[in-house]
Amino acid sequence: MDKRLIRRVRELLKERECRLFLYELLRTCNTFSHGFVPGEPTATSFHAGQRSIGLYLFELILAAGPDAFVQMRREWHEEIKAQAAKETGKNTDIWQGKTGPEAL
Repeated sequence: MDKRLIRRVRELLKERECRLFLYELLRTCNTFSHGFVPGEPTATSFHAGQRSIGLYLFELILAAGPDAFVQMRREWHEEIKAQAAKETGKNTDIWQGKTGPEAL
């Protein structure tokens, strides 16, 4: 794997907005789904191409920072939760930030 690319991705991973962007790219590429469309070989091939790009990006991210993907996923979920709270005007966190016995 190209060390220059890994270095560039490592720089991107330092910024939250860049991590969110990279995670969205992984999702858009359907990196973690099979992409098979029964009876539609052209659509299946298209999805396979998207997924191939996503897997390459995923490999770069893991090479640049082994823990980065977990952080990206957590931040993306926080972003979605905050967005939903803003839209509904409600706190979507059922634990309301509490952990341990006080959460029960």
